Amino acid sequence: SPSLSHSFPLFLSVLTDPHSLCSVLFPLSEDKSITVQSGQNVILPCQAPNDKGSIRVVKWTKPDLQKKIVHLYVDRRFDLEDQNPSFKNRVDLQDREMKNGDVSLILNNVTINDAGTYECSVIQKKDLSPSTTTITLDLRFMALLNWSLVCIFPLCFSLLLLFFSYRKFKEISECSNQPQFFLLMKTRKEK
Repeated sequence: SPSLSHSFPLFLSVLTDPHSLCSVLFPLSEDKSITVQSGQNVILPCQAPNDKGSIRVVKWTKPDLQKKIVHLYVDRRFDLEDQNPSFKNRVDLQDREMKNGDVSLILNNVTINDAGTYECSVIQKKDLSPSTTTITLDLRFMALLNWSLVCIFPLCFSLLLLFFSYRKFKEISECSNQPQFFLLMKTRKEK
């Protein structure tokens, strides 16, 4: 649902433009959290109201960066002049025509530096304020998983080696005939 700071402008938008009612009653989408493995491509979902011709601005940002813009579409063209350099040639809209209001972003070759919160803001022609969706991209679990595999594999290998060494030792000790051993020891001592 819209935040309190957007309530008044959205209400005014409803009064001045009946199409904006859709963006108030049906927000772009719920806040989402996505987990992805480093190196994969990911789609960050964002849905605007269905009237593609009325979309004036689609702005994808990552608030924790100094240069926040990930991808920007303004008045029928893509404006990448102020784009954060770390996203250059790595992002695009899933559907450049924005059919059915789909303004989802494709992020290619995800790195650990891409983890964090992304915001998708959409302004339609007569909106007074943007509709915003917040998406959290979480890479920590997969990074932890990769790190744990590096530690777990040698540990399992060591345990298996220890187990087979113990079995071999047990097998050898069961096969040995202890009375003969003592007999040899006695014999040597008697000489």
